[in-house]
Amino acid sequence: MKEHLRPFYQLLEGVETKEKMRIWIDLSNSPHILFFVPIIRELEKRGHSLFLTHRDFAQTSSLCELYNLDSRCIGKHGGKGIWKKIKNISGRALALRNFARKLKIDLAVSHNSYAHCLAAKSLGIRYITVMDYEHQPANHINFRLSDIILTPFTFQIQEVSKFGATQKKLRKYPGLKEEVYLWNFDKDTDFWSNEYPELETNKVMCVIRPPATMAAYHNFENPFFNKLTAHLLANPDVQPVFFPRTIEQGIEYKKKFPNLYISHKSVDGTQLVANADLVISAGGTMNREAAVLRTPAYTVYAGKMGSVDRHLMQEGKIKLIRGADEIRKIIIKKKKTYDIRVDKKTFDYIINVIVG
Repeated sequence: MKEHLRPFYQLLEGVETKEKMRIWIDLSNSPHILFFVPIIRELEKRGHSLFLTHRDFAQTSSLCELYNLDSRCIGKHGGKGIWKKIKNISGRALALRNFARKLKIDLAVSHNSYAHCLAAKSLGIRYITVMDYEHQPANHINFRLSDIILTPFTFQIQEVSKFGATQKKLRKYPGLKEEVYLWNFDKDTDFWSNEYPELETNKVMCVIRPPATMAAYHNFENPFFNKLTAHLLANPDVQPVFFPRTIEQGIEYKKKFPNLYISHKSVDGTQLVANADLVISAGGTMNREAAVLRTPAYTVYAGKMGSVDRHLMQEGKIKLIRGADEIRKIIIKKKKTYDIRVDKKTFDYIINVIVG
């Protein structure tokens, strides 16, 4: 056991579950669904009553259907611009408050859903926020209002105290967010043939995720993502599979690259990453999933790098491409087959914080 994780593992010993609770979980973005599905199943298994809401953004609605989640859709993305985002968060917070005000909720939990936090605290509900990127400007909302802030072990208090986090509120879990839902992962070797039979899977299967240009923390165009896409398309040994964050983004890239294969369908993202030979993403979650599932990953994120990604780069599990002159450093080859095993400790820790 790594020494810096020993205190977190020890915290799991002797934790007792409180009486059955009424727990409200909000899913405001696609990765949050993957994160919360095993948590939801475990809480239901323990007899707690769950109330789910989600925001209609990216693939959240279709993923709720895919994972058979009984979730109420409330609100959608507010668009670009700080004032539009403020108006949207305020309006959604009011709608969420109306949803929950008669439900007698004991606890609300989200992965830093701002509207959810505002709604819950306005009703006096105890609130837990989970976050794995310390440089998000809107952390001010959840870090100041939450009763507990759950973050990866890589977070430093000096980095998050400026957003209102305190040592008393902060709980560091012993691993990565992605390990919460990958600890029992079982690879489906028929994934490509079942989901994308039209693709040339004998080639290097390269999954591409563009910048989150709608996000508050990444509200600018990645300066060389187009050159990267063109470079991959020009390689006859590569089968690029492009996953846009929005329908509009997919339409935009299809205009720029008519030969680019663009997928708008909702699939199991973990199976996608595990079966890919290569992942290139301007975001965070997919690259970190690749690191856990031992798929070569390159990040072209143009914002301020978070501590989780810096940690993974130091371990050589993610590689950074800084500009167009480094694109040719990407190694194009078929991936070796590995026996994937993920520790369950992170999942257990977060469950025990929620119900403890």
